[in-house]
Amino acid sequence: MVATESGQHDQALTDVLPRFVSALNDQRIKWCLLRNYQSFPVPRSPTSDFDFIVDCEPRRAVDFIKSVAGPTVRVGMVVFRSGGAVISVFLSTPRSPSLRIDIMRSAVWAGHDLIDAEDLLEKRRTVNGISVPAPGHEVADSLMTYLFHSGKVKAEYRASTQKCAEEDRSNFVSCLSAVWGKVEADQLSKKAASGDWEWLAAWVRGARKRLLWSHARNPVRALEAACLHVFNVARRLLRPPGLFVSMLGPDGAGKTTIGHAYLERMNTLYYKKNQHRCHWRPGVLPAPGVIVGKGSTQGDVTNPHSKSLHSPPVSFARFFYFVIDYVVGYWGGIRPRLAKGDLVLFDRYFDDFIVDRRRYRLDLPLSLIRLFGKVVVRPELVFVLHAPADILHARKAELPVDEIARQTVALKGVMAGKNGVRFVCVDRGVDAVVDELERLTIDYLDQRNRRWLNW
Repeated sequence: MVATESGQHDQALTDVLPRFVSALNDQRIKWCLLRNYQSFPVPRSPTSDFDFIVDCEPRRAVDFIKSVAGPTVRVGMVVFRSGGAVISVFLSTPRSPSLRIDIMRSAVWAGHDLIDAEDLLEKRRTVNGISVPAPGHEVADSLMTYLFHSGKVKAEYRASTQKCAEEDRSNFVSCLSAVWGKVEADQLSKKAASGDWEWLAAWVRGARKRLLWSHARNPVRALEAACLHVFNVARRLLRPPGLFVSMLGPDGAGKTTIGHAYLERMNTLYYKKNQHRCHWRPGVLPAPGVIVGKGSTQGDVTNPHSKSLHSPPVSFARFFYFVIDYVVGYWGGIRPRLAKGDLVLFDRYFDDFIVDRRRYRLDLPLSLIRLFGKVVVRPELVFVLHAPADILHARKAELPVDEIARQTVALKGVMAGKNGVRFVCVDRGVDAVVDELERLTIDYLDQRNRRWLNW
């Protein structure tokens, strides 16, 4: 595969889309590309996506992607949204922005359809061989999606919304009448055409309440919606679409620099707002010194072995406190973020206690640290960064060469044979290292997601 320039999608990814719609056509499944069809099959930007409404279960349509994806295409992430009514598939290849495809049967909120998807599909038109909605249908879908999921229409979309609502009023009204009634659909059309955004923002607040109260009038539907929601939440908690990564390595391995470049490379699969970076522990609990009024007691970062060890009782108290932080921090903070589809990256992690107890001033036996480590949830993917000790020392001379060499050997011994561990040599440029990290990441995600999808 030829690497792409920054911001350009690999052709192996964009080639999936024409084959995907051909597979839908072969199965006589009605479909419609809601937005961004002007540039199809190339996204408008690195973070643009393609939204498909299909006349079949979204899970079935996702299976078609498997059948048409080429051998170099990886499944970077699969996210079930709105109780499984919407499925987002991120396809990836190295050195290319990921390609996001959203598949749904209708625009939905809280288990309710927001538009008449059947009407939209029946009146779809063909533009350059692509099935697209009528202008009024397109703007009705966009308007409902914006209002119900963000409470307003973004300023950059207002002019086009206003224009389409005015020029194709009949389709706008027909797309909403079956759900909201003819009178309310007419009113929505007039307010959108006139650009009365304050009225629309106020309307959606009341509409949300009405949809939620409608569940009370229909207990069967309410139970069905609640079950779907609970099932989806459980699925995402048990199989989080996000990714938990840590980078381990002695001082000088470049964890900070490489970690920053790695996040930049991954920001079309895990958007920047969905990236979280932590240093060695979750940090939901304050530093122990803060509790006793001494402030942070972490040692001199330029000479991490400068301070003497704590006594065994103090060492145990501090270590036990840190273990609580790992446990509470994971289940209370990291796991919910992973369930949302976020990327969590740690510089160092619990295994640092085993490799370098002196850094944390712990006078404890390794057997005790290993025992408590059994209750700490490990990252899915661990990158052990290594290089000859003299190279690492030349980069960062905070520890002696022999100590760097000892830690390198210890890390390899501690992490050898563990699931999700990848050893990466860093005696080269940052770009080359990040290329390998990206490849290892998307290969891991592809294997995980194909297993979950039974592909």
